[in-house]
Amino acid sequence: HMSSAMNGTNDDSLKQNESNESQRYKVSVHHSRDSASKQWSTTLVLALRGLERVLRLFFCRLLRKSIEVSRHSNQHREVWLMTTWKEILRMSFDCVCISGERETLDLRLAGVELITLCSQVSCKAGIGAATNTARVGTNMEVVGGALRSVRAATTVGDKNQGS
Repeated sequence: HMSSAMNGTNDDSLKQNESNESQRYKVSVHHSRDSASKQWSTTLVLALRGLERVLRLFFCRLLRKSIEVSRHSNQHREVWLMTTWKEILRMSFDCVCISGERETLDLRLAGVELITLCSQVSCKAGIGAATNTARVGTNMEVVGGALRSVRAATTVGDKNQGS
């Protein structure tokens, strides 16, 4: 407004210019991010998914290192992994218990999936299942809980040889 006073322009033309500029540079915001709570919810979902990925990839290493450190430590304090583990479970449970409608659904689901992963990796039988990702291709189906091949996959070369 200082420039308008110095240039001698009136306030009406300045308001018109500001209006034109605001329409020109108008940013549309997706409905899933139009409030601070929705943005925070999305941030927490990303954090939980990242934590889930870290646990899948590195849980065995973290556990081995934690055991190694606790064996060589003369202090009777709680091992860092146990402290972190409790915090992960608390945070996941808090996310599961959040009340809300559609905007918190992804957050609650991420909390459930992280708790499920924690229960899997907390036992010997579950560690292998949780840390190895299943590769599923075409021509497969689940029968009685097991993944089985339906028929042999054909390639383009196989089809051409048959004709």
